[in-house]
Amino acid sequence: MAEYLKRGKPAEARAEDDAKVRATVEGILGDIEARGDAAVRELSEKFDGYTPTAFRLSDSEIEAAMQKSRTVRWPISASHRTRSGGSPRCRNPR
Repeated sequence: MAEYLKRGKPAEARAEDDAKVRATVEGILGDIEARGDAAVRELSEKFDGYTPTAFRLSDSEIEAAMQKSRTVRWPISASHRTRSGGSPRCRNPR
C-alpha cells in the first residue's frame, strides 16, 4: 500500500487561501485604478525594489531588451526532457 509523505490541503483550506489571494489582488487593482501611476510606483518598489525615474521605455530600450532576450539560451526543463523522451537534441525512437 502506498504511504503518503505529504498530503495537499483540504478543499476548504484551499478555498480560504484562494479568497485571500483574490481579496489581495482586488485591493491592488482597486488601488491602481484609484491612484494610477503613484500606486504602480509604490507597488514596484514594494514587490520588486524597482524604482526607475520613468516606467515608459524608449524605442531603443525596447529594442535592446529584445536583442538581449534573443541571445539568452533559455534552459530546457527536466520535465520537458522527460515528456519528450530524452534530450531535445537526441531523437528517442519509441
